[in-house]
Formats: sequence, C-alpha cells, structure tokens
Amino acid sequence: MALPDIHHVAPGIENDHNGEQMNQPIDKGAWGRRGWTLMAYIFAGLGAAGAFIPLLPTTPFVLLSAACATRGSEALHRRLLEHPRFGPVLRDWEECQAIPLSGKLLSALGLLFAWVMSASRLSMTGQFALAIGFIAVSVYVWSRPFPSSGTRDTSSVDVR
Repeated sequence: MALPDIHHVAPGIENDHNGEQMNQPIDKGAWGRRGWTLMAYIFAGLGAAGAFIPLLPTTPFVLLSAACATRGSEALHRRLLEHPRFGPVLRDWEECQAIPLSGKLLSALGLLFAWVMSASRLSMTGQFALAIGFIAVSVYVWSRPFPSSGTRDTSSVDVR
C-alpha cells in the first residue's frame, strides 16, 4: 500500500514569497489566518507601546508583527510595509535581512547596558553565560548586511 505524498503542494495554494516558491503551503484555513492575524496585532501593539515605555523594544515586536501578518493578513502586512517609520526597515529586512548602522549600534549599546545593569545581581557563572549570549546576539546582528546605500535615510528611524 503506497502512502500519499504529504509534501505535495496542491494547485491553487502555492505560496510565492519574495520570488521563491515554498515547498509547503501556509495554512490558509480560517483558524490559521485568525491566529496569525491575532499574533500580528498583539506584536504591533507591543511595538507601539515600546515607543512610549522605556526599555521596551520596538523593532523586534514590529518585525514579529510583520512576520505574522505575512501569514495572516495581507492588508496588515501591506500597512506595516507602507508605514513611514517602520516600512523602510521592514522592507530592508524582508528583502535582504539588512540592519542599518544605527540599529546595530543601538543593539550593541542596549546589550551592553543590560549586561552592566544585571551583572551585579548574578553569580560569576551567570555573568559569563549572559555575556556569551549577548556576544552571540551581537555577532548575529553585526553579520547582517547594511541596507543598500542611497535607498533611504535611516537617521530618523527608531530602532529600539
């Protein structure tokens, strides 16, 4: 008895994202779309709150919101990409996973600040483990390319 090919993409539900055809379709069912859309709005709300609450980051939540909106709500995803403040950063990330210099610098300073503030409360082993984790995050952030030069002005973008 032959088993059905579970990796087959049925006609009409292909997912074309960034010019690539994915092997498996995104769940287009009502609950899947609603779940992704709900998560997109939750992350967008947390990102908006981060603009007003000190030490609550904005950019990671906006990136998560855009990722969830891609799977749940084309309208929300389009609004995020067209947003005057977050749109350029999101487009750079989606196109080539680029992070502007200001984002890289603020990330490094934020991680250093977090380590300094928490180091006195941790054992030597905890300090070492936290430092290794923060170094790994910094290496990843700095390994991302810069956005293409001349495409936009990044000086006014809030990248917390």
